[in-house]
Amino acid sequence: MNRSQIIRFTSPHRYAIIGISGHNDVHPQIPEGYVDLLQLKFFDMDFKFDTYPGIKPEDARQILEFVEKNKDKVDLFVVHCNAGISRSSGTAAALGFIYNGDDSWVFTNRQYVPNILVYKTILIEAEKMGILNLE
Repeated sequence: MNRSQIIRFTSPHRYAIIGISGHNDVHPQIPEGYVDLLQLKFFDMDFKFDTYPGIKPEDARQILEFVEKNKDKVDLFVVHCNAGISRSSGTAAALGFIYNGDDSWVFTNRQYVPNILVYKTILIEAEKMGILNLE
């Protein structure tokens, strides 16, 4: 989802939200109704660049700890970023692969251009945490 979609989002299901904004952005006001909310800030960088850091391992760990904490409390996780195209889809694809063994619904949808640095960083941290075995 993008910023404008998340501020209008409602669902009859129990859900948790992972929100990603840029370092200089203000997180959007999200309406009540969610079970839990994680808001992170990192730039939409698909490569490591010191001046404009993209996702860091600590960010990926926070995402995974948030999912682990809430996976038995919610029916779905909603992921949003500013445009709803890259960081959120990279996060959703990684979580889909880790928890459902399937990320194809993201990679085959032309609406998304998953941020590969986000995707890989989350997978690497999941393996370090023992949530995923990449062998």
